[in-house]
Amino acid sequence: MKNTKQPWPLEISPAEFISYPDNPRARNAEARSKSARHLRAKSPAHRYVFAAVLPDGTCIKLDGHTRAYNWEKEITEPPITAWCVYIPVQSETEAGALREHFDSPAAVRPQEVTLDIKRAS
Repeated sequence: MKNTKQPWPLEISPAEFISYPDNPRARNAEARSKSARHLRAKSPAHRYVFAAVLPDGTCIKLDGHTRAYNWEKEITEPPITAWCVYIPVQSETEAGALREHFDSPAAVRPQEVTLDIKRAS
């Protein structure tokens, strides 16, 4: 796995993404799988994932933990291929901190949720 200074996308197999270790700051994918019903419906968006890349080439999931769990346990059918955006980091600590940019409750502003609910009504 190359490690450049800039992120890069690469088409990979779902099995490859599944093999990457979970980010230590990720939620419990097994528990979340039971409540994340939206991930059970097939969507083209589900083939896009992110991973951090350490200087030695080791990859750590940044998002997609529950999707990977569902694919591995055959809860949902995996896509034929996935597109992974690789983001170079210098340490596992940096990968953990970067994880906070994905699925963070702080990333959703309450007024945006309210507006989305009103639009859907």
